Amino acid sequence: MGEYPREVIHEAILSIGDRHVLSSGNCAKFAYLLNRVLGGDGTYIIVDSDHYEYADHVAVMIGKTIYDEDGASTRKEFRARHILERGQRLEMYEEDEPDGTSVLRLADDCGGFGSMDDEAVERDLMEALRVAMDARIGGARP
Repeated sequence: MGEYPREVIHEAILSIGDRHVLSSGNCAKFAYLLNRVLGGDGTYIIVDSDHYEYADHVAVMIGKTIYDEDGASTRKEFRARHILERGQRLEMYEEDEPDGTSVLRLADDCGGFGSMDDEAVERDLMEALRVAMDARIGGARP
């Protein structure tokens, strides 16, 4: 897919957020799809606490930037937004399954998970990246 600047990825994520539920149990799935669209080299960031059944939140870190449904964050910004309870911690997680099976198991199925259309999210994200990149270089197309 090539490398995109942080701002382009941030804009693309925000632009598809009104069409897709990227949180509410879908965070692990979105982190996986975003990582796949961006080349698959990211490391998953897990917000974990004392319950073992699921993660509180899943994002993907590419370089030094963490991405989730809110767009791009530094580690400090991400921690301030997601470490809200005593005992919560950030963990780095390397996916060992090419299809994302392991990271997808971390999702909290609270009703939103499964309602996300993977193909539509991936397609819309790729288009949003193209549009944001075109706008950045001054070649925006209708």
